[in-house]
Amino acid sequence: MTKISVLKEAAAGETRVAATAETVKKFIALGASVSVEAGAGAGASIADADYAAVGATIGTAADVVKDADIILGVQGPDPAALAGALAMPVEPGHFAEMHGVVTPAIAGPAQPPARPCLWPAAPRH
Repeated sequence: MTKISVLKEAAAGETRVAATAETVKKFIALGASVSVEAGAGAGASIADADYAAVGATIGTAADVVKDADIILGVQGPDPAALAGALAMPVEPGHFAEMHGVVTPAIAGPAQPPARPCLWPAAPRH
């Protein structure tokens, strides 16, 4: 089962969240498990109870990213916050350009594992 994690945004003044309770409900219906960091939706007026009501697990940042296949975020987290997530191929694109993250497109045998997939939920205009 794919584990999708939603992190709380750490940037000052950031009120967006990477997934609403409705989005989480749809991911779960597709067979994923979803973990949401406690307070992730607070800036967007989405309570932890709303996520729990649709089947998400609520936890600390460390608990949420542990064994995550996919990590959703609006802005890039501190790389240290990704400790414990599963390694998987990452396509460096919009996220990498915005945040100066350099990751291999495919983690081959001679390369270290790539970071988990992290994609911004809503681009800034």
